[in-house]
Amino acid sequence: MRIACSAAALALVVCLAKAGKPLDVAVKNFRGAPQLHLDGRPQVPLSFMGWFDGGATRVKVGAEWQRVIVQFTSPEDADGAAGFQIRMNRGGAGSVWIDDLRYYEGTPEKPRGPNMQPQGDFEDTGDKLPDRWALFFRQDLGEEGHWAYDETIAASGKRSLRVDVIKNAPGGFMHVYLSGCTVKKGHDYTVELSLRAEPERLIDVVALHQGPPWTIYSISGTSVYCQQVVLAAAAGVHHYQFGSSVPWPKEGEEVSYAGLDKAFQGTVKLDPEAVVALRFGVAPPKWWLEEHPGECTTFEDGSTEGFSVSSELWLKELLPKLEAYVRYIEEHWGDRCIIYFPCAQHTGEWFYPGSWTQHFPGFSPAATRGFRGWLERKYGTASELSQAWGREVTSFEQVETPTFDQRLKGSAGEFFHPARERYQVDFFEYLNDAMAEAMQQIAATIKRASGGRKAVMFFYGYLHELAAAPVGLAQSGHLRWSRFLEDPNVDIFCSPISYFDRQSGGSGHFMVPADTVAAHGKLWFNEDDTRTHVTPKEAGYGRCATLRETLGVHRRNFAQIFPRRMGCWYMDLGNAGWMQDKALWENIGEMRKFWEDHLEDPVRFSPEVAVVADEVSPLYTLPRSPMNRALLYDLRASITRLGAPVGWWLLEDLFAGKVKPAKLYIFPNAFALTGEQRARIREVLR
Repeated sequence: MRIACSAAALALVVCLAKAGKPLDVAVKNFRGAPQLHLDGRPQVPLSFMGWFDGGATRVKVGAEWQRVIVQFTSPEDADGAAGFQIRMNRGGAGSVWIDDLRYYEGTPEKPRGPNMQPQGDFEDTGDKLPDRWALFFRQDLGEEGHWAYDETIAASGKRSLRVDVIKNAPGGFMHVYLSGCTVKKGHDYTVELSLRAEPERLIDVVALHQGPPWTIYSISGTSVYCQQVVLAAAAGVHHYQFGSSVPWPKEGEEVSYAGLDKAFQGTVKLDPEAVVALRFGVAPPKWWLEEHPGECTTFEDGSTEGFSVSSELWLKELLPKLEAYVRYIEEHWGDRCIIYFPCAQHTGEWFYPGSWTQHFPGFSPAATRGFRGWLERKYGTASELSQAWGREVTSFEQVETPTFDQRLKGSAGEFFHPARERYQVDFFEYLNDAMAEAMQQIAATIKRASGGRKAVMFFYGYLHELAAAPVGLAQSGHLRWSRFLEDPNVDIFCSPISYFDRQSGGSGHFMVPADTVAAHGKLWFNEDDTRTHVTPKEAGYGRCATLRETLGVHRRNFAQIFPRRMGCWYMDLGNAGWMQDKALWENIGEMRKFWEDHLEDPVRFSPEVAVVADEVSPLYTLPRSPMNRALLYDLRASITRLGAPVGWWLLEDLFAGKVKPAKLYIFPNAFALTGEQRARIREVLR
């Protein structure tokens, strides 16, 4: 649906006034479970996540003409390269009519320039499209469409432009576009046009740099993000999350927080009660990677992707920038920002690039240096290392990271032998330590810069989900939760809902041993990125075909988190309006109200089945062994259908007495146990 927004009411004027009193944010026990508290008040931790920058205005267009107005502030000077797209790739066959398009500087109330598209009324264009107009579709994917002038239907004048969509295809991109407009950085512009469609369909309208680098201009007030914020606020949800990044300018360039300020200001303008969990990237920019190729993640074939967490140079340069970033936010938005959420590596989720391909990480000079230093700290001397590895190592500088072949072969069936292949096991242990250590330094910097007032959240602990990764769990970087769970600088862990068995009728699994989080006094958040009924049919990953299915899946997922008092954000992953339906937010509003009504109730969740997984044993499992996938990933579907409530923990929690007594204990991967651990398991179970 389309939300009618007043352009004047939603004008995004960046305000650099000092923030009010900074919020004090803490995760502490409340009625038997860790809960998020703001200034001492427990919260219902349901929120909306979208992307403030860029995006489209999405409109539902039917048989009645609809006037659509899009406003933006240009981020660049573009002489003849600015343009506009009318995207019709959502839905099946049908027709779309376009008429009376105008593109000018200023606002509808105060236009400051001429119409840059005077032929947008299509009255005097003969039998050709106007100059710099075109229809685009992916013929190679089977898309089919054509255009014509319609002399019988018009919003103004005598005719309009009709596009007949014969066929949309998965991955297709049918749209009418125009180019040739001129914009100046910092100036305001408006595009307005009339649209109708038969049958009714969703249409995205986008202002952008029409050509490389294809910069999408940030729409003011009517963007997909803004419309969803309005819906969330109406449902009583006032917690939000949007993306940013730590500024990393070249030497001599000024640091700019303009985009960050605009996102905060725009969100607060739409919802005066808004508080924000700030998701931000900590990766260096492209120019830095080009200047420091030895600090990049390098694969076995010599290819690279992003920075290496082993890079001391990356971390050394990042931390001061991060501290300045947090201090700026606390000074200007400390009364709105409640959670700092640093992201990096594959999809920002702190596992190594290449994990979902056949590429193995850890071949960079930075990784080699890091591995050598880690070995020296662990073993102390080359002679101790030689004894552990069963071969002579004259110095730590002699050590290289294992080759591709060495990482694939073990001498104990599906396992690396704990003595004969200690070299490989040590390297896998190092990869996970390197990831965790970098994240912990980032967390400590944020806590210090925020004066300890704000919560810190990380994606981490995907023990069950990454068991399906082709390169194996050992090379994921996610096997050091034991380091994090007692870290006072980390308050919240999170992940998306598992991409396995998430469809309507599925179980909606956690990616992690989720109950271990509360056992250590931390809070867990689900990222509910359900592919709702308004997503394209090719969205996959358990897409819900109807509104009814979507509502059911959201309720099922809520039923996983509420008994445990976990948090959740509902996500518009691609800034494409996945949550842009009033009915979705009415459903979430009902669940939020239910939570609020039961906020004071004690937590009574007491699972009868305990699944106890080990994060050490995967270090000994061959990367391409099918065991981890079968036992940690696939087995979840059967376990959750046992007909009894299930809890998910780490093996170390069992030894520490943190696992609640259960009727049935399942140990899916307890392969690498010591004699003492085996005895302890027998003692606990008896």
